[in-house]
Amino acid sequence: MYVQFYIYMYTFLNTLSISFSLYTYIYSTVLSDFDLAQRHEDHQLVTLQLQWVARHHLRKPKYDKNIGMNIDYKDPLIKEGLMHFHPEPWHVDVEQQADHLVQHLRHSMGSLRKQQAVSAKKPYVTPEVWQYRLKKLQCRQINKQIRRRLATEALHQVFKAWTHSATTSDLAQFFNYGTSLRCSQVKAFLGFCKYRKMMRSQLQQSKSTFLKQRLSQLPENSAAADILKELKPFIGPTNPRKQKKATLPMVHNADDQPCTLPTEALAVWVDFFRDMEGGSRVTEAQLRTQWIDNLQSFRQTAFQLSMEEVPTLTDMELACRRVACKKATGPDKVPGEVCRFHPELLAPVTYTQMLKLVLHGQEPLLFKGGLLVPAYKGKGPTYRVNSFRSLLISSHLGKVIHRCIRQHKADAYEKYL
Repeated sequence: MYVQFYIYMYTFLNTLSISFSLYTYIYSTVLSDFDLAQRHEDHQLVTLQLQWVARHHLRKPKYDKNIGMNIDYKDPLIKEGLMHFHPEPWHVDVEQQADHLVQHLRHSMGSLRKQQAVSAKKPYVTPEVWQYRLKKLQCRQINKQIRRRLATEALHQVFKAWTHSATTSDLAQFFNYGTSLRCSQVKAFLGFCKYRKMMRSQLQQSKSTFLKQRLSQLPENSAAADILKELKPFIGPTNPRKQKKATLPMVHNADDQPCTLPTEALAVWVDFFRDMEGGSRVTEAQLRTQWIDNLQSFRQTAFQLSMEEVPTLTDMELACRRVACKKATGPDKVPGEVCRFHPELLAPVTYTQMLKLVLHGQEPLLFKGGLLVPAYKGKGPTYRVNSFRSLLISSHLGKVIHRCIRQHKADAYEKYL
């Protein structure tokens, strides 16, 4: 009886995905009152109480930097989701209204179909060159997988030797399997070099042919601007990160000494941009408290406005259509393509938030400010913060509301000035 019970417990513990470091016996008893129904056996049920300490490793999902880059924002799923979206009523605060819309847009984009076929950015990249590129990347991926497998096998062999459980046959199997992996690694590397050389040769030939064809089509009296416009696709790499000069992560403080800690460097950046904008540094809790107090003070109990003083739904739609594509997303992670391609559906659901900002001055904290990124000016030492300028990446939904109000009130401001 006890042998069978311990076998069941051992099987149960092995099926769990938790690594047990320690389990101890606490209490056991025989349940003589337990009814075994129609089974007449000569033993009784035994219960056992165990206590253990468990460690479970949870892998954090990696954030894909290219998420949203290959999504078709004209997909009918986004349009269908916006058509079935019901905004929060008027009495709900602006923060809940904005969060409800942002979560709905994220859910709609999360269920989108991604484009499988990726086309080349440069016009002189022929289909033959593109196939060479795909084969080269495939060989490189195989090489990476083989390196990971070799590292895993080496670690397994080390632990086997550490526990003194490795036999002669095991060592022979490890050696033969490692030799096979290394032979496959050599084959994949040679394929990578082969397709890379073929791709470069074919790319140089196609680029030269395509450039001659473009220049031969230009008239003799072409302006310099037209010639530069034709040469623009042939100049520079396609990756924007390679077009900019990367700077070292080294910053000097006010005493012109290198910062030794990341917190010290962050404080230097914060003080520099604080002085530039004329602000003060506060905590997130203080900022939120100040924002809530401003919402209460800005709220109007009585007002009288004409319909001409309030932006129309058409103004809101025009502001959505002006959002640029392929721009950095703000803290809400909503891309500008959603506003650009679906203005007739996005304008009605955001009109309530715009109306609250016009009438009561109430705006979500998500739309105020954004992510501040330093950009190198291209001159001056890179270790000084004054050689950088600030880029504020804010929410596209907030930009749409601000642009709608600004366009409607621009005439009044210009007449006043």
